[in-house]
Amino acid sequence: MYIILSQRKDIDLSYSDDLYSVYHFPARYKSQIKVGDIFVYYQGDRYNREHRVYFGTGYVNNIYTVDGESYYAELIKCQSFENEIPIYLNDELERFDDGFAISNIPSEISSL
Repeated sequence: MYIILSQRKDIDLSYSDDLYSVYHFPARYKSQIKVGDIFVYYQGDRYNREHRVYFGTGYVNNIYTVDGESYYAELIKCQSFENEIPIYLNDELERFDDGFAISNIPSEISSL
């Protein structure tokens, strides 16, 4: 399955993420991330829509928890896109059919 991982790369957050290596997420999302998923990194910004971009991809290799509350996805075969892909094109939001699945896969991803 294809999934979107929300990741800020320009500021430090309270999560223990390691960009392109480990994705830290709360237990409420554990049913939405599976080993073998292909992910696309998304950076959101509620104040500046020009900073809302897709910027990389990879695979989920392993998922584990140390306390039952925080989960960690080990990421492999990761790569950043040559150019960030804005979610807004011609002032229109690009929407996905089911919220998580990607219907039109950019060429950077389809070559994995």
